[in-house]
Amino acid sequence: MALDNSGQTMNDSDLRFGLVGHGLWGTHHGRAIAGTDGAVLAAVAERSDEGRAAAAAAHPGADVYDDYRRMLDRDDIEAVDIVVPSHLHYEIAAAALDAGKHVLVEKPMVLTMDHCQKLIALAKQKGKVLAVDHEM
Repeated sequence: MALDNSGQTMNDSDLRFGLVGHGLWGTHHGRAIAGTDGAVLAAVAERSDEGRAAAAAAHPGADVYDDYRRMLDRDDIEAVDIVVPSHLHYEIAAAALDAGKHVLVEKPMVLTMDHCQKLIALAKQKGKVLAVDHEM
């Protein structure tokens, strides 16, 4: 066992998440990840200054980035939770899968069937889980 950046106990088997988007709904995802046994919120990527400040305050053990691409470069992040406006889902999910991460994306997965098929094919090619979050 090791300690994460906030000093909490972390097992080697814990799934390390990166969260993209810490707006209204992203804050709920951040709390859910941080409060789940076996999961660690390792990083948050958020474009707005206010969102980054809120993420840093809410998750002092997580690194906070202004660009999700910098977060995807980290080898220790295994899964990425995407909670941004729908028109950004495809770009970010494809980049995360390309970077070798499992992906959880808010609904809708993407906005076109073509993009759906491309993400599914990329997830299969990379051997990664692609899941869509439905809150109900």
